Amino acid sequence: MAAVSLPLSRIMGIFDDLQQQVFDASPSAEEVRIWEPRKGDRVQLFNGSYAVVAEVWDDGMLVLEHEDISIREVVAPHNRDQVILHIVDRKP
Repeated sequence: MAAVSLPLSRIMGIFDDLQQQVFDASPSAEEVRIWEPRKGDRVQLFNGSYAVVAEVWDDGMLVLEHEDISIREVVAPHNRDQVILHIVDRKP
């Protein structure tokens, strides 16, 4: 390992590419991409916890309210599949 002289930025780029490949290959990522969120939808997050959609803004931003802790998290539309693993319950 000491003999490898790759710049740190190149190594980080490789890890970023690998992470993106994992997200792209995830079957749940497609589910999240086509999902039309509504207030009250329940989701499972990548960290294993659960949250409920508290708000859906006009620009597509989501406000998730975590179930176990009193935290609200804002998620941009292009980051949903990196935060949300699975839609557990959809409200009609």
